[in-house]
Amino acid sequence: MLSPLFVHTGEKQVRFAKVRLCCLLVTNPETNPDHVYDLVLRLRSTVDEVGLYGKLTTSQWLVLCAAMDAIEDTQQAVEAFVANGDGKEKRPTGERYLRTYGVLQALAVQQDATKDLCDALSATDLWDPSPVEHVRDLRIASIGHPTLRRKARNRPQSSHFIVQISLGDRGFELMSFDSAGKMSSRRVSIPTLASTQDAHVRVTLKKVMKHIVKKWPP
Repeated sequence: MLSPLFVHTGEKQVRFAKVRLCCLLVTNPETNPDHVYDLVLRLRSTVDEVGLYGKLTTSQWLVLCAAMDAIEDTQQAVEAFVANGDGKEKRPTGERYLRTYGVLQALAVQQDATKDLCDALSATDLWDPSPVEHVRDLRIASIGHPTLRRKARNRPQSSHFIVQISLGDRGFELMSFDSAGKMSSRRVSIPTLASTQDAHVRVTLKKVMKHIVKKWPP
């Protein structure tokens, strides 16, 4: 019988309990101890060691488990985009859009998962969105709500366009117009966004582990 840490259903159950261990083989702790995979594995061990299953509500526990999964899953998606984005392969236009939409969505989901991880532990202050707000902003403008981004306190109403001819393996140019027709343009480098977020997620995961050990000593 699986321990409470590995409560899942169907294929996910096996993956949670066994396949996650493959991360130990993929990532060498001696050379890359701060990789997101390694940190989540350490977090899982910490959660198990302090017996967190019996100290959280059912809702908190499920959010915690789902968040750890999502952080790892989105990391795989983002790393796959970056690793296979050397520009040597000529991709159909539709595939370029699909890759771009997918990786930006993965980055947004990873932010949500990291925030929810902190919330599940009643440690909302551990998640600081400011270092990666621009990542989320670019996702919203380019693929989230490109046609009509409504006016807010700190920005006018705007519409946005991915310049198709610029869309490549590593990014694109984003043209934006406010409601008065004023145009601005930004070059979006997805590897740069990914690197910035990777660093912030790693910092947050370390804070989470320290918080758990301090609040619930083993």
